[in-house]
Amino acid sequence: MLNPHLQNQLQDYLGKSFDVPDKLMNFLKEVSKTYDQFQEVKVESEELRKTNIQLENFVYSVSHDLRAPLSSMKGVIEITQEETKEDLTREHMGLLKGSIEKLDHFILDVLDYCRSKRLEMKADQIDFKLMIDDIADNLKHMNQNESNVDIKIKVEQENTFCSDKVGVSIVLNNLVSNAIRYRDRNSNQPFVNIEVTATDERANIIVKDNGIGISKDLQGKIFDMFYRISDETDGTGLGLFLVKETIDKLHGQIKVESELGKGSVFRILIPNINNV
Repeated sequence: MLNPHLQNQLQDYLGKSFDVPDKLMNFLKEVSKTYDQFQEVKVESEELRKTNIQLENFVYSVSHDLRAPLSSMKGVIEITQEETKEDLTREHMGLLKGSIEKLDHFILDVLDYCRSKRLEMKADQIDFKLMIDDIADNLKHMNQNESNVDIKIKVEQENTFCSDKVGVSIVLNNLVSNAIRYRDRNSNQPFVNIEVTATDERANIIVKDNGIGISKDLQGKIFDMFYRISDETDGTGLGLFLVKETIDKLHGQIKVESELGKGSVFRILIPNINNV
């Protein structure tokens, strides 16, 4: 059967008494079938778009509702740790605090994932020194756990650099926090070095650490969702996945150089939208 709309148009054009050849009729039936399928896909796509928006709004709402009580619980735990004189209580409070921080990190990673999925390229002007200083300052709390990580920053930027600020921030935040999370806990001087050279054409970013490193046979998996190179850390396995997805949207490139027990180097190239 022809689509009713197409059948009426055909009759109006050819006349009701015109005998349509079988080959033409078969062709028109295929066109009609394709048209109907297209309309169905169009409706399903719109429904899927609405569902995605509702899901994203739900994630943001739930994440906010979860983080607020987590923050309150963490505050109560810290007060208890300061006031109690019992070592066992302090130990138990420390375990609870660690679990809360792990859950909070996971929620933040999920939020970053939602942001990266909705990311549309914008030509924001980026001050790399200011951005990285803010990221390092926000991650100071990670340095208070067991070992202090020395974060060194070197930025060479004279001209205007434009890219999506949210996307670049997601990349840098996850790379630096990963370097802190996967530090060598036996090292007396753990560090993360961040170097940026921004030109008219591109930004070359290097994030180097002396952490636990990644063996050669695992380096092809580190950008997979939920993949973790070690069970001894509180990572969620979303960090590097988000980094790779975001860099692809920024039309950039990322390479990793690493050796087990000797640290890792991530090299990122992001084009300057201002001159694209």
